[in-house]
Amino acid sequence: MAYLNRCEIIGNTGKPATIVHLQSGSTKASLSVAVTKKYRDKNGEQKEQTNWFNVVAFGKLAETIEKLAIQKGASLYVSGEMNFRNYTDQDGNARSIAELNADSIQLLTPRNAIAAGTPYASQPEQQQGAPADNLEGDDDLPF
Repeated sequence: MAYLNRCEIIGNTGKPATIVHLQSGSTKASLSVAVTKKYRDKNGEQKEQTNWFNVVAFGKLAETIEKLAIQKGASLYVSGEMNFRNYTDQDGNARSIAELNADSIQLLTPRNAIAAGTPYASQPEQQQGAPADNLEGDDDLPF
C-alpha cells in the first residue's frame, strides 16, 4: 500500500524568516505563514478564518531563503511534508508542534519589492504569466 504526506499552502509571512546555522554546517530557515479563508456564514455575512503554519526548510533551500531576506508580508507558495513532533519546553512541560517541512517555496511577491525594501502589500500584483521565483530544495540557486 502506498502512503502520501503532502501539503501545499499559499499565504503571507507573519514576520521575517529566522535563519539558524546548525553545528552540522547545514542551514535551517523558519517561517510563519498565514493562510486566510474567506466565507459567508449562514446569515450571509462575510467572515475570515486565518490559520498559521510553521514552515521549516533546510540546506540549499534555507540558504536561498536567507539570501532573499524574506520579510513580513511576503506572499509564498509552499509545498512539502507535514511533520508532528514532541518536545519539552524550558519549564519541563511536554509540548507538540506541527511543522510543514518545505521542499519547495515559490516567492509570489516580486523580487524587486525585496530589493527596494518597500512593504509587500503596496507592490502591484505579479502579472499573470510572468515568471516567479521558484525555490527548489534540490536545485542550484535560481540566480
